[in-house]
Amino acid sequence: MRVGVLVLILGIPFTALGGFSLIQSGGVDAVSSATSYAFDPNDVSGEYVVLINNELHSDTLDVWTAFFQGENIPVVLDDISCMICKGDEGAKSYAEICQARLPENQMKIKSENSLLLMSKGEYGKFDIIILSKEIADMYAANSISKNNNITTVNIV
Repeated sequence: MRVGVLVLILGIPFTALGGFSLIQSGGVDAVSSATSYAFDPNDVSGEYVVLINNELHSDTLDVWTAFFQGENIPVVLDDISCMICKGDEGAKSYAEICQARLPENQMKIKSENSLLLMSKGEYGKFDIIILSKEIADMYAANSISKNNNITTVNIV
């Protein structure tokens, strides 16, 4: 009797929400999260500003700069934490494209409040910041990047 109740409680919502069709259509792929793909510039639409903390990446700065510009890079053993503004969907999509190009779990994406993120940027309390051009202009990210310990990469 307990099994029947469990099937009713879990099975009906699963079938009603299309759980079986998702599995059968191939929408679930156990390998996809570990698969990286080649960078396609057509995937990126819009302009972005990437801020890189030089103090944390002094020995790999050229490699990360090339990476965010879309070039293929050698294997880098650094894990990076990428911060984006909450609500900045353009930066989020660009960060996800970059994340997909790296081995699994090498890049973590974290959403922050815009003002808190700019404050962290000003004081160098970040690893990587990705902003859409509109958000970067709104919060004057170029003034933050005038700090000698920050490299700015403009993606067009």
